[in-house]
Amino acid sequence: MIILALCSLTIFLFVLFDLIPLYRKKKRKAFWIYIILIFFAYTSHVLYILDIKIPSPATPIKKLVIYIWGLQN
Repeated sequence: MIILALCSLTIFLFVLFDLIPLYRKKKRKAFWIYIILIFFAYTSHVLYILDIKIPSPATPIKKLVIYIWGLQN
């Protein structure tokens, strides 16, 4: 849980020193992109810390590429 606390502190400091100035400078696009990326990174980190298995996206991506390019397995 120490790792989770350190990660939370790091994200808090990032928001405090990087995202708030972005919002004040009216750079909304970059602000929202950072928010979305931080949300997914933090969520996946918490799931990893709690030993919750996240399904790999490799198989669906492989099937999509095979379908798009018409490849044989």
